[in-house]
Amino acid sequence: MNWKGYVAVGAFIVLLSLAFCRPAKSAEVDLRPGLSFGPGGTGPVLGLQIYFPIGNRVDIYTGTDIFGHTSVAGTNWDWHAGFRTCRAMFCASVGASYIQTIDRVNGAHTNYNLGLSWLIDWKRIASADYDHWSDLGTTPINKGRNVGFIAVRLQ
Repeated sequence: MNWKGYVAVGAFIVLLSLAFCRPAKSAEVDLRPGLSFGPGGTGPVLGLQIYFPIGNRVDIYTGTDIFGHTSVAGTNWDWHAGFRTCRAMFCASVGASYIQTIDRVNGAHTNYNLGLSWLIDWKRIASADYDHWSDLGTTPINKGRNVGFIAVRLQ
């Protein structure tokens, strides 16, 4: 992807963020700046995630992330969706992800993602999150991506 593609994806996330930045009682929209680390290298990450409650302690989520260039892999991008459940201040999530480019970190387009969250709920800061993307060893390349996020509530 050239610089025009990066600008287009970044503008798309900003426009989606602005579109969802209004009071909403049924869903939560979070802008998630973060940092990737681990075997995939260190680099910036920017994400947008939407949570839809479907039960007392269960949410469906969907989102997108842009992974910045690292020493191991170039810039990449994903779409993901899954389920999240919370107990007190801690949440766990599991879902599926489609990563745009096969690289030296993820050897397949289709991956799973796991997440752990600590609900901070302080002003606009919604949570501190750890997410992991991997293809479960279905390809020879399976380093996986690890990301630490701070979720900023938009509505």
